[in-house]
Amino acid sequence: MAGFSSDSASVLPFPGRDANRLRLAIRGLEAALEEQARAMAGFRASMSELSGAVAGLKRGTEAYHHQLGKLGSRVGEAHAAARRLEDTATLWLRTQG
Repeated sequence: MAGFSSDSASVLPFPGRDANRLRLAIRGLEAALEEQARAMAGFRASMSELSGAVAGLKRGTEAYHHQLGKLGSRVGEAHAAARRLEDTATLWLRTQG
């Protein structure tokens, strides 16, 4: 077979007794549980990081909403001032004509 050499191949011993097989199975289970614990710790850390990012996004959105509210008020004031100016100009034009 291509890619394999006799130097890199090794034969894994098969445990002969039930106690040895049980011990090997328990070691495999322990290794799997340790890996799962590491994965869960990473998941929790990622969720914590995501929570912080979402909280920052919420603060930014709330600040943006507040600024839009202030801008809306200022636009409303500018619109009212423009209407008053238009009414004044209309009255002035009527008196001139």
